[in-house]
Amino acid sequence: MSKSSSFTVLVVNDDGIDAQGLISLENVLRGARGKALGIKNVFVAAPAGQCTGGSRAVSFLSPIQVDPEGDNRYRIHGTPTDCVIWALKYKWKRKVDLVISGINHGANVGDDISYSGTVAVALEAARCGYPALGMSQAGNDPFEFKHAASYAIQAVKNVRKNPPPKNVAISINIPAEKPKGTVVAKPGKRLYYDKI
Repeated sequence: MSKSSSFTVLVVNDDGIDAQGLISLENVLRGARGKALGIKNVFVAAPAGQCTGGSRAVSFLSPIQVDPEGDNRYRIHGTPTDCVIWALKYKWKRKVDLVISGINHGANVGDDISYSGTVAVALEAARCGYPALGMSQAGNDPFEFKHAASYAIQAVKNVRKNPPPKNVAISINIPAEKPKGTVVAKPGKRLYYDKI
């Protein structure tokens, strides 16, 4: 991560570019609190629509379409992993200091982690050599992302001060209410009663 006073954040998600979680995160990073933290640029490359549960799928057999949506904002017709690969390897190569995935609509705990497109984005970014956070919020619709977006500022501060080891992604789960602190935990087990 850049040690300079200003830096650039790439925002990706799996809920789609129009998802409120991504918009809330983007707004806080682009806003006064983000600027005070030294965030110079916020780039967005997110799926055109909902891709929950897509894990690290990549569009090997079909081309992806990229549509510009304003200032450094792109709608990608592909998977979340396609988005981060396109952004880091083609569009903004060597210009990104930190990748944040989310804010996901729902927690990613236990077995969710292996299915999650949110966590997959962070894992892919870390694999490419970038510090990466996957942010998810517990709760049910309608989601309110005020506390999670605020926590994102603290998470960025922490990662800038203590970057994760190379090739390590950090998955953060935030409660629906205001967080009371931070706990480092290992993944548990979450049982599903699947229907096909």
